[in-house]
Amino acid sequence: MWAWPWQAWLVRGASGLWGSRGQWGRWGASGQWRGATSWGPPRAPVPTAPRASSEVRTWSWQRSRVAAGLLGVFLGAFGLHRMYLGYWRRGLTMLAITVVGGFFTLGLAALVMAVWGFFEGLLYLSVRRGRFARDARGRPLRG
Repeated sequence: MWAWPWQAWLVRGASGLWGSRGQWGRWGASGQWRGATSWGPPRAPVPTAPRASSEVRTWSWQRSRVAAGLLGVFLGAFGLHRMYLGYWRRGLTMLAITVVGGFFTLGLAALVMAVWGFFEGLLYLSVRRGRFARDARGRPLRG
């Protein structure tokens, strides 16, 4: 017999609603709430065939050392070289320090970020090993 969701609480009681057999979900073994995806009884999982390792191929875009270096040399104060390499948080921090900090310090913070970005750009152009030779995911830079 079909019932409204609020009627399920009346019929089964609070333990049925929040317990392991509730209509809206259940508590998992790890203590996390696992909500139901649809109304009604739970569905059986759809079996899937395992894929061979040769079928799964991911395309990765290899970033350029020259592009990162030139962005650092010319636009390093804005952190664009960091964002290009995948360091979004660091790049946005440099951008915020340049814009907001530069406003409150009459350009001194922007000047410091420009010098910092300039030297990082030179490091990306010249260093072939180490931290400045890889992007955020650990892949080597091209060129």
